[in-house]
Amino acid sequence: MKDIMIDLETLDTRASAVVLSVGAVKFDHDTGELGEELYLRLCIDGQLQIGRTISESTLVWWMSQNEAARAVFKEAVTPCINAIYQINQFINADACVWGNGAEFDIAILGSLFASHGFKTPWKHNNSRCYRTMKALRKVVQLPFVGVEHNALDDARWQAQQLVHIFRSERDSIR
Repeated sequence: MKDIMIDLETLDTRASAVVLSVGAVKFDHDTGELGEELYLRLCIDGQLQIGRTISESTLVWWMSQNEAARAVFKEAVTPCINAIYQINQFINADACVWGNGAEFDIAILGSLFASHGFKTPWKHNNSRCYRTMKALRKVVQLPFVGVEHNALDDARWQAQQLVHIFRSERDSIR
């Protein structure tokens, strides 16, 4: 599968944000098939030691989320270097990576890689913006299944919604 939807949960909205968790789902936008998934909860302390950031407003926002979403703070953690290795294994160089916002998920993940001295596993011209597609192609949203603000549940839903957008577009051409 050539497409991968990535969702991050973070402690800031800047590219330098501490990343709490990464959810990724491989999918085929033609068939709608969802494939292999990856979910990682990252260690916060190691990220703070290399200068990644936390914003007070994001912490306040997290405290206003429901208990299921805040469960991310109680999950076992993966050291960042190990997470980067796993993400590198998950994403092949020809994959198109999708994130919710041109300056959010993919940009923050790229910054996380750079702050650890690694290049991203995707080509710069294979970065895609799900938020832009959603804004350009107004279609009825599919019902959300799972826990909102769980990176894997969000990535899975965003991939399904993007497939729905592509199908609606194809159907309107016919």
